[in-house]
Amino acid sequence: EEVILKTLLNIWLTLLQDKEKVQQVAWRQHSMVIRMIWEMALLSPPPKQYPCAIPSVSLQQYALHVVALCMTNFCFHDVHMARDRLLYLVCTGGLGNTLEEKYQLSQAALYVLRQA
Repeated sequence: EEVILKTLLNIWLTLLQDKEKVQQVAWRQHSMVIRMIWEMALLSPPPKQYPCAIPSVSLQQYALHVVALCMTNFCFHDVHMARDRLLYLVCTGGLGNTLEEKYQLSQAALYVLRQA
């Protein structure tokens, strides 16, 4: 599954870095995919256990990379409370298991904030 999701992120990265017209069409026609990428990027630990699979730290970090490069101009900041969730990731390192993973997620979230 992770290979498939990484391939999807690569396709979207290529597509959304294209001309502005292409971005607008992708935004209108595939908002669910864009919403999924935002949610994957903003994932943080729940109060209890997740009911489903969660992405690996590297996949979440790559989703944050895609968001930073080509999705910060979309209106999802308000819809997903993105700013608050990004600040949480910056401060805590999110789902990282080791100190290095937490640092990497923190830096990836900070990069998104700097691009906004």
